[in-house]
Amino acid sequence: MSTSLPATAPPLAETAAALAQWRSTRRRSSRIPEELWSQATELAERYGIAKVAVALKLDYKSLKHRLTARNAAEDARSAPVSSSFVELDLGLPLAPPV
Repeated sequence: MSTSLPATAPPLAETAAALAQWRSTRRRSSRIPEELWSQATELAERYGIAKVAVALKLDYKSLKHRLTARNAAEDARSAPVSSSFVELDLGLPLAPPV
């Protein structure tokens, strides 16, 4: 993995521009929209949390938390459900006929 973050990478430039636009028009106490967080987590997965946090001027811990939660949710969806008990109904009587 390279040591520098390509600032001209189209997804990074688009996300940086969208964040700059949002920051210029937001209310003081408003939160970053989920769509922008989603884009930032995708970039962090590709380039690393620290580099993306610096490039997009985001809080490192918040970005790391969101990336961790996203990965955990994806793992939970893709993990097969296993059971320790499986009931088999073979249609047999419970007791032998008398």
